[in-house]
Amino acid sequence: ANEAVNSEMAALIDEMTARSRDTLSLERTDASSSLDVGAVISRTGTSFMSFLTIAETSREYVQHHVDFDARVYDIRTGKRIFLTDVFPEGSGAWSILADAARTQLSAAFPAMEADSAALDALCSEAAIKEAAFTMGPVRLTLTYRADALYPGKNTLLHVNIPYGELRRFMTPVAYAQTDNSRFRMVALTYDDGP
Repeated sequence: ANEAVNSEMAALIDEMTARSRDTLSLERTDASSSLDVGAVISRTGTSFMSFLTIAETSREYVQHHVDFDARVYDIRTGKRIFLTDVFPEGSGAWSILADAARTQLSAAFPAMEADSAALDALCSEAAIKEAAFTMGPVRLTLTYRADALYPGKNTLLHVNIPYGELRRFMTPVAYAQTDNSRFRMVALTYDDGP
């Protein structure tokens, strides 16, 4: 635990709760409205911790609003990690990330076509460098609001890129923090399909 990170995350959750509360129906007769706020936490290496914080409101069990924030910290120092800390300027990783974002985001809703101007904007190198991301044991994930590309879709989209495609472009610190070979791991997959 890092008290500075704990305080920053608690403040973020309070802020997101206040912002999302405005989208919640407060009518007395609407007992099925809900607001859920929380963080999904993952670790990579010895000290990088990622927090994907999500606030979602639903009415009659249908999600109608989602807000999110994604952050990575070096939990030992409390320093926030940005993509420019993971990949140096001029790195080949930027085009890999942009290509993965374009491919995965444009395929998110097969029956719909993504807004091409918005997709181009999100996949520019400048936008990729500012993208919200998390780092897990085996991959880096970029996260986007679906309604930025698909009007009316109130959910999140995740672009997953395995470290194997990116490690040769990483800074030395990021390279070390994505080496999880010293840890024993178990992967559980839940498949609710036929």
